[in-house]
Amino acid sequence: MEYKVEVQKLDRVDLGELKKCLEGKEMKWEYFDLGDFIIILFIYFNFICKFINLFVIFNFFSFNIIFIVGIRGLNALIHHIPSMKYTQFGESTYLPSTRKSLGGGVELWMGWFESVRPGQDSYFVNVNTTYTVFYEPGILSNLIPKYLNSSIPERFSQNQHDRVTELIRGLQFRPVHRPQVNTRLKIKRLCPNNAYDIKIDMPDSGEKVDIYTYFQHRYNITLRHVHLVELEGRRNDKVPIELCNVIEGQRFPVAKLTSAQRGAMIKHTALRPQENVHRINEGVQDVLQFEKDFKLSSFGMEVDEQMAIIPARVLKPPQISYHSTSKAGGTVRPKEGGWNLRDRKFVRSGNTLRYWVVVAFIDQRKFNQAKQFVKELVNTSRQQGMDIAETNPRINCVKPHGDAQTYQRMIEAEYNNARNHLLNDLQLMLFVLPDDDEKRYRAIKYTTDTIIGVPSQCVQLDKVYKTSKQYCANVALKINLKLGGTNQSLEETEIPQLTKEPVMLLGADVTHPTGGHMPSICAVVGSLDRQGGRFISKLESQRTRQEKIENMGGMVKEILIDYRSKNNILPLRIIMYRDGVSESQFEMVLTHELEKIKDACKEIDETYNPPITFVIVGKRHHTRFYPQQKNDTDSKGNCVAGTVVDRKITHPYLFDFFLQSHTSLHGTSRPAHYHVLFDENKFTSDILQNLTHKLCYNYQRATRSVSIAPAACKYQ
Repeated sequence: MEYKVEVQKLDRVDLGELKKCLEGKEMKWEYFDLGDFIIILFIYFNFICKFINLFVIFNFFSFNIIFIVGIRGLNALIHHIPSMKYTQFGESTYLPSTRKSLGGGVELWMGWFESVRPGQDSYFVNVNTTYTVFYEPGILSNLIPKYLNSSIPERFSQNQHDRVTELIRGLQFRPVHRPQVNTRLKIKRLCPNNAYDIKIDMPDSGEKVDIYTYFQHRYNITLRHVHLVELEGRRNDKVPIELCNVIEGQRFPVAKLTSAQRGAMIKHTALRPQENVHRINEGVQDVLQFEKDFKLSSFGMEVDEQMAIIPARVLKPPQISYHSTSKAGGTVRPKEGGWNLRDRKFVRSGNTLRYWVVVAFIDQRKFNQAKQFVKELVNTSRQQGMDIAETNPRINCVKPHGDAQTYQRMIEAEYNNARNHLLNDLQLMLFVLPDDDEKRYRAIKYTTDTIIGVPSQCVQLDKVYKTSKQYCANVALKINLKLGGTNQSLEETEIPQLTKEPVMLLGADVTHPTGGHMPSICAVVGSLDRQGGRFISKLESQRTRQEKIENMGGMVKEILIDYRSKNNILPLRIIMYRDGVSESQFEMVLTHELEKIKDACKEIDETYNPPITFVIVGKRHHTRFYPQQKNDTDSKGNCVAGTVVDRKITHPYLFDFFLQSHTSLHGTSRPAHYHVLFDENKFTSDILQNLTHKLCYNYQRATRSVSIAPAACKYQ
């Protein structure tokens, strides 16, 4: 076998500079072609080094997209062996043997996420347990009853037909009647006509027969079910549902899970920390098998299969302020990320509640339970300092039924009736819901928020039955906020960075609706007070699946104008917490969104140039921390709230840190990952970490610290 090699001079390279990079020092090159650089690395490694220091790639490329390509190459290496043996999606490897049924023809598989990450003194392989949902494999006619939770009818109703089509569209199967053909066919939809309705030609005689007869004569198969599926890309091909063998390992859209399936999924996935550690170690040794991977060793890569020991410290929780007349005192110090609202009054009551109505989607016979709950809610709210003038609001029982449009019409009718009865605009609509039907909930929020413009509060019927004082207190938290009140605040001495001078906290995120071509929704919020407790929000739609906020400047400008209107001054400093951005998008954030914020300041006043700090908040990652000593854990076995990590596994050059600011009620806690991309305020690590941590305790809808900060990220 002969090979032809073409040698071409690319550039002159100073290996002294390359050596600096290998030692963790910054190189002077500003740009170099990725392919050329990799070739030079391998030449240098072969002649100079015995061990490949992969850390060099990240030092050289920082978070540039070219670096991302290099990291993908390394990830391809560590995924090679698992991908040959098991089912793989993205950076995760899943095992069919771990399947757990969620009901409805859906099953949950456990897997292991693995990804190469750069640290401060070496590379790390980030490994964590992960889960995803799959269609159950098997004959489609056995699966459809599970989807419908009923037997297959002789004729599908339009609703059943649409439901089944929605679930099976794109599903791949192998035809049972043609086992010799090892091919995958894809379903387009459930056919509206059945096997008796459709005529086709017999291959030999050309006689027109229905599909039922065709399978009898051609394959000696008597169909038990006459329903068919149409195939993707094959205009006339149709296959009976009992001859479709659904292939294993096809992911089920998480957005289509029912509330019952979601509950079952949470039950299976909420692993306690020590159990999660055991599963991770099990996966590393038995599935990922780094030490047995000859490809890794041939590239000079060695992976220690023991978990890394990382230095950490714990930040002190802030003191929370309530009204000075509170029976339990005006301040409280949280423990394990939480505190009790008992005998405490809100800092400031919202507007006096005079005009409100209760809409109960329940049977009229349960009216008294709803009335008793409203009475307890009013009493509890008053004890917490709320000003409620109307203590006996109108309660209407409405039969729950229909689709989203039906609910919208019902809500509008209730609103108009209440307004005519009260002779005034409503301040609040309280809804009692019989269950957690997501479609009904979305219809309520859509109608009240966008159609009639009235604050709404939903409560669950099972909670109404219990009439728990604690539940009523939690509902009062939300209602007081919606009426313009302030529930709690941080002591001014806890956050001097915000209280000594006017500072605005900004938060931003983009939500991408699942499926279809619906526009993405971007939100930007800004604080209006010096405690970072009250926010104003701006929402806009933009192109589908676009993460960059196109009109960042316009929305920030509006928020700055609102801030000036309320405080008679513009903020002297701005701190932005941007959620939902991946590392590959950091450059976009700096070149577009940050610049748009600066432009917005200039548009308000040419001389207005406040220093800006731009922080990325990451929560979609797989880094987890586990305490070494039992006495360092919280009651659930997790690291205690306030644990911060800013060494060893963090970026060698960028300003980043991990902060676990909350206590998980279930499972293993996930820290937030903060990247400080831009900092004109010149915050030290300690100052920004402490400020971020304390802001997590100022989420107005809860008496617990939240997992991401500031509260701005939670108000979008």
